[in-house]
Amino acid sequence: MKPKRPLEDSEVIDVLAKEAKKRKDSATAYEQGGRPELAAQEIAEAEMISKYLPEQLGEDAIREIIKATITELGASSMADMGKVIGAVVGKLKAKQKVA
Repeated sequence: MKPKRPLEDSEVIDVLAKEAKKRKDSATAYEQGGRPELAAQEIAEAEMISKYLPEQLGEDAIREIIKATITELGASSMADMGKVIGAVVGKLKAKQKVA
């Protein structure tokens, strides 16, 4: 199906990430099903797709963003969790666009 408009960069990243995840999930299923040759093909495709994705942040970098966001928002309880999550997701998406 042809899109009605050109995709934004963030939409392209979302599509590529979904496709890479599909390949990884398929590879796992093939491994469990005793089909290593098909698993290897899926892994190779996932690696190829991943080359077009921005570099993933490490766990430590994500933790720092979360801590900084909690401090910025003055979050002090679980009731503030929604605000924190929304702000962190926004920051992570912004970093993705820069990459």
